[in-house]
Amino acid sequence: MQNRKWAMMALLLAFSATTAAQYRATSEQIVGGWVNPESVGCDAKNKVIYVGNFGSPKLDPALKDGMGYISKVGLDGKVIEKQWLPVAGGEKLHKPKGIWIQGDRL
Repeated sequence: MQNRKWAMMALLLAFSATTAAQYRATSEQIVGGWVNPESVGCDAKNKVIYVGNFGSPKLDPALKDGMGYISKVGLDGKVIEKQWLPVAGGEKLHKPKGIWIQGDRL
């Protein structure tokens, strides 16, 4: 579990390095609490980071259990919304993989 926390911090820092100089992660805080995080996408325009989580303790990328979610995190490392997607009553996610931002779309 500790390795996952460090891996997420490394991803956050790596993505912050690819953004414009004025949009950089400035926190060295370790953010945890996710369940099998898979990918991270940095939205420099909106100053947030999105984290895709498998959502179940079973690490099976092909499993369709509807437990996946996407978290929204500030560049300071503070979790804005642990479960940003899916919204309540929305379509369930099955192991979200590969996050990227194109224009105004996630």
